[in-house]
Amino acid sequence: MKTVILASIPRLRRYEFPESDLHIISKKGIISFAGNKIKEYRELFGYTQQELAKLVDITPSYLGNIERGEREPSLRILDKIAEIFDIDSACFFSTKKEEFSKEEILRRKIIGELKNNPYQKNLKIYKLLKNLDKL
Repeated sequence: MKTVILASIPRLRRYEFPESDLHIISKKGIISFAGNKIKEYRELFGYTQQELAKLVDITPSYLGNIERGEREPSLRILDKIAEIFDIDSACFFSTKKEEFSKEEILRRKIIGELKNNPYQKNLKIYKLLKNLDKL
């Protein structure tokens, strides 16, 4: 492991990168790598660009630009995307491949959807789920 200082990404300023990850250590390389990882997670969780963009409150074309490494996402956007997938935003900068069961993906999708709802809407969903048990 090598410690690399990333001045342009404050939260990851001192990040321990495995030797195999050092090929992405350029600003353009990091942006492109993170965009690919976002796309990888989006497809793994079964979201279209339109669906994920709506949840993050950005346009689908902006999300596409991020995924292709053409635009640099803000930390706020990275955090919102990570929150929807219920992962740490540092996962977008790691070569480690996350493994999720179908059940885990479904659970994370449900949590991601609920995180964006107002309290009253989630309360209605909860009551609906409770009533399903009675059927």
